[in-house]
Amino acid sequence: MGKYPKLSEPGACLILGVPRSTMRYQEVPQADETPLRHGVLEVANLYGRYGHRTVFDLLSAAGWRRSEALVRRIWAEEGLKVPAKQPPPGRLWLHGGSCVRFAPRGAEPCLEPRLCSGAYLLSLAEALAQVPCAGPHR
Repeated sequence: MGKYPKLSEPGACLILGVPRSTMRYQEVPQADETPLRHGVLEVANLYGRYGHRTVFDLLSAAGWRRSEALVRRIWAEEGLKVPAKQPPPGRLWLHGGSCVRFAPRGAEPCLEPRLCSGAYLLSLAEALAQVPCAGPHR
């Protein structure tokens, strides 16, 4: 083995403290995953609330013939996560803090008949000053 010809492979692994299988391991080259990776990212960007299982189902329906484990591994390598569910919006009912305006009860605003004849014009402030103030009704 290199500098030490009398040292056997099991002896060298024993000295180094590594299993022999790691010394003999030959890495298997992976098939090109770039198109699949782009497909996973495209579906994840298009459907933000879908997880890796639904993305796998959509890719399988589109004709991709890969395993779910491969899609899950790509999902984890890209750091994709499904965002947390948002709470539903609060409902505004009558007793839930909503503002409901009721028509004023009581007298109608007193506009003089001369207003229609054109003798004089009441400004908006004068007309509102003549309306009796009615508080909120429950």
